[in-house]
Amino acid sequence: MVLEWVRTAVPDAQIFFGPPGAQADQAEISLYLMALADAPPLRGPGRVPLQIQAQYLVTVAGSDQSTAHQQLNALIFAALRHPMFEVTFTALSPQFWSAFHVIPQPAFVLAIPIVVEQPLPDIPIVREPPTIDGVPMTVLRGVLLGPGGIPLANATVEYPSLQRKVQTDARGEFTLRAIPREPQAKALRVKAKGKIFDITVAQPAQPEESVIVQVPLFD
Repeated sequence: MVLEWVRTAVPDAQIFFGPPGAQADQAEISLYLMALADAPPLRGPGRVPLQIQAQYLVTVAGSDQSTAHQQLNALIFAALRHPMFEVTFTALSPQFWSAFHVIPQPAFVLAIPIVVEQPLPDIPIVREPPTIDGVPMTVLRGVLLGPGGIPLANATVEYPSLQRKVQTDARGEFTLRAIPREPQAKALRVKAKGKIFDITVAQPAQPEESVIVQVPLFD
């Protein structure tokens, strides 16, 4: 991106990616990547693209100082007009230039965004209507008996997995409706005479059959 921009701003210029003065005899425009910085993410439709900011030190050198100044001016104003670029004029310390073994020279810092689009994940096309597999339901009928085979009236029989519960009638009978047919072993919770019992019973083969539930009240 930055290379194409420089060639547009200064056609036929010699360009070098490296520190200033490294190839002063061969290159006129030096683009030195000084730093990378965070950049606020772009907003728009789809996934948010990834974005960072590349900061280049831009200098112009050469044996013809008049030409170098013209090229530097062209780069500065082309960067200022660019809607995506940021230009910073910072006086660099003598120690900075000494590190590159060159004398201080005119320069500016060009910050350009680097954007990487994130493709949307492939979503398969639904060509058929969804199907819902129903769970076979049944009815659990039973009789609640205490010691001596005495029916337990007004006791609570609960099917905890569905939080469904009923009370026994005067004959100790109860009916739990719309419960899954499987598994055949049904875990029940019985509340009778102030006590709680967890009892497992077997689902009868036929819905009209009743299961006998013995409650050990005095154990």
